[in-house]
Amino acid sequence: MRGLRLITAVVVLVATYLLGSFFVGQSAVQYVPVYALLSLGRVALVYFIALAVGLGFGILAATSKTAERILVPIFDIGQSVPILGYFPIVLTFLIILFPAGVGNEIGALFLLFTAMEWDIFFGVVGAVKAIPSSVEEAARGYGFSGTNHLRYVVLPAVLPALLSASVLAWNDGWTFDAASEFVQFANSAGQLTTYFVPGLGYFITHSLNMGNLAASWFGVLVMGEIIFISNQLIWHTLQNKVAKHKPLLASVIRDDFQSPLRLRKRFRRIFSFRLRQSGQEVRATNQLSTRVVALIFVATLAFIGFLAYANLPISAVEGFVAALTTPDGQIYNVPLYSLFTIGRLLAAYLTCVAISLLCAVLAVTKKNFYRYFYPLYDLGRSVPYLAVFLPLFVTLHASLPAGFAQEIASFILLLLAMVWYLLFNVVTAARALPTELTEVSAVFRVSGWRRVTDIILPGVLPAFITGSLLAWGGGWNVVIYSEYVQIGQSAPYVLPGLGYLLDNAAYVLGDIPLVVFFLFIMSGIVILLERLVWRRLLKRVERFGVEFN
Repeated sequence: MRGLRLITAVVVLVATYLLGSFFVGQSAVQYVPVYALLSLGRVALVYFIALAVGLGFGILAATSKTAERILVPIFDIGQSVPILGYFPIVLTFLIILFPAGVGNEIGALFLLFTAMEWDIFFGVVGAVKAIPSSVEEAARGYGFSGTNHLRYVVLPAVLPALLSASVLAWNDGWTFDAASEFVQFANSAGQLTTYFVPGLGYFITHSLNMGNLAASWFGVLVMGEIIFISNQLIWHTLQNKVAKHKPLLASVIRDDFQSPLRLRKRFRRIFSFRLRQSGQEVRATNQLSTRVVALIFVATLAFIGFLAYANLPISAVEGFVAALTTPDGQIYNVPLYSLFTIGRLLAAYLTCVAISLLCAVLAVTKKNFYRYFYPLYDLGRSVPYLAVFLPLFVTLHASLPAGFAQEIASFILLLLAMVWYLLFNVVTAARALPTELTEVSAVFRVSGWRRVTDIILPGVLPAFITGSLLAWGGGWNVVIYSEYVQIGQSAPYVLPGLGYLLDNAAYVLGDIPLVVFFLFIMSGIVILLERLVWRRLLKRVERFGVEFN
């Protein structure tokens, strides 16, 4: 069966290439297999690096209080900063530091690493902390410590969550591949420079710049097929194997000792829905105080404002203020443009909420829902939405005004970036609702809207809050990409927003202090919204949690 699936995958890829050669042109797509292998190798290499870092530091943070106090806040703040915001600064530094071409490659690898690492780290930390106390007691009773404890207790507990996190990290890596392989931004003199590394992301953007929209869409199709095939052949296969095998600890303990402790049942809980929230719970219990974060944010803004208006006779300060207050930087637009960006995110989020809650209701009320949902979910999750954005905008712009086309493309991009987090969490929670609830509701004739408000919504509420937190983080990561579009040497297409201000400072002005300032503003808003809204809501609904075992 596995060999048949592999042969089918190869046939699909070969057929896609032949069809592309016929409809798009042989000369346009002849290097696509090479580009696909280069991107695949790049994403795979970074995944293994992220796996080693996440597994090592995750286990350390979960088993050592001192390490936890240091590592979890660092990783939490790192995942809160929009990736594409600081990428121009990092890339500039690497290009200066390393020889031509090497800095570009390291920069692409760095962007992929920051896109993939957080899921793995927090998944590992949450999985280790979710190990049942009875399993730890059994391990101590049998003298497991050091390497044996790691082999028979920690790694079996981590494996299911690690595979789930790996699927997310793998997809995120491919998503940001398009942004990592082709970058255009200005130097300090305002000259536009292109930096690229060969791969599918480069092929998609370069084809658009050359005016070949069909070739660009072909690159998107190939990338989506690779993501879908790798998910099916690698990650789903591994998840199925892990689900069928009992934990290693159970295999070395006598059968008569397993029954009282119900080790197998307790280990199976690691596969349950609660584990998918444990990473968020770890973050919530290891964060800086909201008041401290707000105080730092306001104090920094006040200090920058003081520097801007104090006219201090210090050369370094004068240079910083001049770079920060350049008229082209539009620093005065920050409050209004912040609202524009939040408005775009809110519109996409509300649409995601409607879709997710509808699916939750269908999951409870329709027996055949899962037969169609999971294949469609796998297919949709395989769409590399950053790679889709540029050809989608060009396609829409052919028949619509530029601003309207960009708004629609931005909405679709944000929708694709946010909806999967909500769908996965909410539908999984709906599926895990005890069947007794459904039976009792039928006995007491609780149906229609009352069934939704009294049973389904309370049951999925914790998952809904967790999914919302993740969805907003995903949206902030890509909104920068949608508000500033540069195709070839033509004038950029822009939407008013924080992403535009940041990209304008980086790609047009080459003003690093201004980039840092806008990145600080955006990161501050992301962190404050996360702590003031989503984390507080998550804590409040914990008392309404449903036992899923």
